[in-house]
Amino acid sequence: MSSRHYTSYALTPPTCKDLPGYAPAFYQVFYQVDKSTCQLVVLENSSGYMSEKPWWEFKKIVFIPDPNIIVFNDPLVKSICIAKWDTNNDGELSIDEAASVTDLSLAFSKNSEITSFDELQYFTGLTTLEDWCFSYCSNLKSCILPSSLTSIGKGVFDHCTNLKNIQLPDGLKTIPSYTFAHCSSLETVNLPQSIEKIELAAFNSCSELNTISMPLGVSAIGQSVFSGCSNLTSIEIPDNIKTLEFATFSGCTSLSDVKIPQNLETIDDDAFRDCSSIEEIILPCTLSRIGNYAFSGCSGLKIINSQIVEPFAINNNVFS
Repeated sequence: MSSRHYTSYALTPPTCKDLPGYAPAFYQVFYQVDKSTCQLVVLENSSGYMSEKPWWEFKKIVFIPDPNIIVFNDPLVKSICIAKWDTNNDGELSIDEAASVTDLSLAFSKNSEITSFDELQYFTGLTTLEDWCFSYCSNLKSCILPSSLTSIGKGVFDHCTNLKNIQLPDGLKTIPSYTFAHCSSLETVNLPQSIEKIELAAFNSCSELNTISMPLGVSAIGQSVFSGCSNLTSIEIPDNIKTLEFATFSGCTSLSDVKIPQNLETIDDDAFRDCSSIEEIILPCTLSRIGNYAFSGCSGLKIINSQIVEPFAINNNVFS
């Protein structure tokens, strides 16, 4: 005889109704079931199974977590969520309650004690994160964003100095200003292919960022986007980029492999300043301006491959 598993997810045990002319219901329902070996699985916040017939006769009752209740890794994050969004006041946050949230506001901003918020992925009613939403959460190490996001505000993770990696959901078109600025522990970022613009200082001073792959559709990179990313070793700039803005890669002291797009027209002031590991640079024929100090401090530069047909005037400080 094969064994069978009987599973119940009722929080309160159902009543076994008597039928006329038969033995009491609690004898009928599980007639000939070996209640000493059969395992009864119920939710951990259930009540009554230990006292209600015939349920109490089961000797092996296993309590499991309610699959609709979110289990938080960080108790402080849980307490904030309960205080703001526990609509049924049961002391827990359900997946349904999380999904009904449409605005985080600044509930977590500047909270230096929270460490993880992977459960943010259940907040599927969010379509955006407000400006500075998690800024200065200096001990935040991990956060999983919901797939429902279509935009994020500026400075969302600014100065989250312990954040190590982040995956942005598909559909985002812009990385706004200061999004990850001063995230000094950030090592990897997965940019979705939908990204078209990376704005001012978005990754400024991410000193542990060693690699980043920019989507082919990116057509604009703002000032100081990767300035101070001292561990970044290589970058391939998409062909749609026409201008490298002020200080785009300044202070990227480990940057040695740079692919400049063939359609580039302008390299602005300080663009590669103090990129001391660059050994070779190719200047495309479309280039018409190189700003002040663009390659100043590039002490390792050995080859300048210029494809410019008609050279134009540049200041003496460009390669100082």
